[in-house]
Amino acid sequence: MTNKQPNTAKTETLIKVKRFLFILTLCLSGTLTGRFFHVYTDYKKHPAMYTAPYPTWLEKLDMDFMVYGIGILICIAFVTMLTIILRKS
Repeated sequence: MTNKQPNTAKTETLIKVKRFLFILTLCLSGTLTGRFFHVYTDYKKHPAMYTAPYPTWLEKLDMDFMVYGIGILICIAFVTMLTIILRKS
């Protein structure tokens, strides 16, 4: 019976990175949700500001969704990759 000792320093570092990326994903998701409700409630209070020639409230959120969405997807991809690496080691 052989006891194979895992590289604990490497494993601990990967777990810390994974935890950080998970928290970053939660922060980005929360920021995006907050931004959505901020713009939507502003639209409900001042609908004239979101009609032509001004951008609509969805157009104002378009860039936010793209930037935060890409950030969230990247974080999820890294967390998944680290999970696979940790399971194999």
